[in-house]
Amino acid sequence: MTYSVTQILAQALTLRILKKTVDYPSINKDGYYTVFDSAHIPATHYDLPASLKLMGKKESVVRELAIMLRELLPDFNAQLKLAFEKGDTQEIQLVAHKLHGGICYVVTPRLKYLINCLETACKQHTEEIALIKPYIGSSIDALHDILTKTFK
Repeated sequence: MTYSVTQILAQALTLRILKKTVDYPSINKDGYYTVFDSAHIPATHYDLPASLKLMGKKESVVRELAIMLRELLPDFNAQLKLAFEKGDTQEIQLVAHKLHGGICYVVTPRLKYLINCLETACKQHTEEIALIKPYIGSSIDALHDILTKTFK
């Protein structure tokens, strides 16, 4: 059976379901990481078993979402790089928010942690943005490589 992206996204994904699927550190009641700490960055870039669990073991759905994300990652990386170069916190937050939406149905613990921290730092206008920046591009590149190897 084939599922459209709309059908998949129409399924309610709550923080509670996601927390049962993957153990993420330091999430506040609004679903955002409260403080960035490089020691808490998850090592896992992509969790295929958790993605399958999240999508009800529908391999074709997991594959389709992962391929769609893989195709979008270079653009997100370029947009974030440009926003960082400009020092435009509002643009960084906008791109991070879009990327957050792109990864919410593909279990990417490392990038999810970094993007959530980045969004929070942008909203709060904290100096943590500069601490997170070095990890973002390499994490996006690594995830892209993993998804390319996993879903040829």
